[in-house]
Amino acid sequence: MNMDFLDQSDAEIGIMKEDDTAAKGKHEKEAEQKYLGLFDVHIDNLVPPTPKRTSRLLDLQHVKFLMDSFQSGFTNQLTILVGMVPERCDTTMLKTKGAVQVETLGGNHTREALQSLIRRGQSKLSTVKVNVYSLLSTATALTVGWQHNVVLQEKQKPITFVDKVRLMRQVRPSNPLTPADMKSWKGLLSSIFQVKT
Repeated sequence: MNMDFLDQSDAEIGIMKEDDTAAKGKHEKEAEQKYLGLFDVHIDNLVPPTPKRTSRLLDLQHVKFLMDSFQSGFTNQLTILVGMVPERCDTTMLKTKGAVQVETLGGNHTREALQSLIRRGQSKLSTVKVNVYSLLSTATALTVGWQHNVVLQEKQKPITFVDKVRLMRQVRPSNPLTPADMKSWKGLLSSIFQVKT
């Protein structure tokens, strides 16, 4: 199984240095162009996001909360996950266990909870609904993952100040920051958080 897409550097993926509006438009356009559709994906095919594409850290207390919720009779999936696959992925194989790995950009807590229940023999669920994207740049992957969390904030796990700061530091260019680096970083954050500057 080819996993090269999980290890690409930011230079290869192309962290941009653009003004705020162009950056936001670029990420929205990239996400739209690389959106493959809503698919049933085998739960065992879901993998955690790479560290550079993690919009927030896994909170094991929230995972436990979700596990308890799923075990208490929750049968319908309320959350549609967000995932990314390598370019030229055969989407007909997403339901087939072990056929392709789908990097979870949004819904990582749900993924962990369901996989934990399956490992313990406490769930027979085999697939979940996932909005699937072909290989995205790091910035667009973070934008898509962050927006998934924002949409679910009120129903699920609140986004904390620490989550925001961690993400800001994660995408911060190296020191020292030139004025161009600062502008680029500001544009990137504006795009990820979907705010005007």
